[in-house]
Amino acid sequence: AIAAAIYPEGHPHRHLTIGLHEHIQGATLADVEAWYRTWYVPANATLVLAGDIDLGEADALLARYFGSFPASARPVRPDPQLAPPAATAIEVTDRFAALTRIHRAWLGPRAFDPDEPPLDLLTQAWCAVGTGALWRRLVYETQLAQRVSAWTINSRLTGEIHVAVDLRTGSDPAAVRAILDEECARGIYEGAITRAATRREAAAIWGLSGVTR
Repeated sequence: AIAAAIYPEGHPHRHLTIGLHEHIQGATLADVEAWYRTWYVPANATLVLAGDIDLGEADALLARYFGSFPASARPVRPDPQLAPPAATAIEVTDRFAALTRIHRAWLGPRAFDPDEPPLDLLTQAWCAVGTGALWRRLVYETQLAQRVSAWTINSRLTGEIHVAVDLRTGSDPAAVRAILDEECARGIYEGAITRAATRREAAAIWGLSGVTR
């Protein structure tokens, strides 16, 4: 529902990667063969060698195992340009959901864009348990929410910024939306960003300290 609201018809991110059921039903054998011959070619493959390797030996093995592959052309990847979507409010009813969720999403920068890392830190600082401005307002001070989370998604074509708030039973959604508006307008102070960066660096170092990877 979110993808349908922020991406126009025909954009690759409007639907899940596997496609819709009717797309699969409507595909012909010729369609599948054409897809395979376009995308599953050596020119569109990436080979990664890692570890303590000898480059000369690696080149010889590459020539042995892959040198006989027929030449192919790398397919042209689509790069649709997106105009900012109009503000849209949608309501999704889930009969299995126990809580009401308010979920906001915006288009963001692509992967490796200079704005990608700062926005990643911003979302982490915004909703950090115990210290994040949104977490404090909604979970601790007003106790309107049970959980607050924010994150970014970045791909080759585009990016997304998400904020999700799971309301406590009986909470007023309008009050939560008002606080979200206030915090979006207020921004985040520098100390919160510094703390988020420190946490991210510490997590990366901690992840390297184990002996299982």
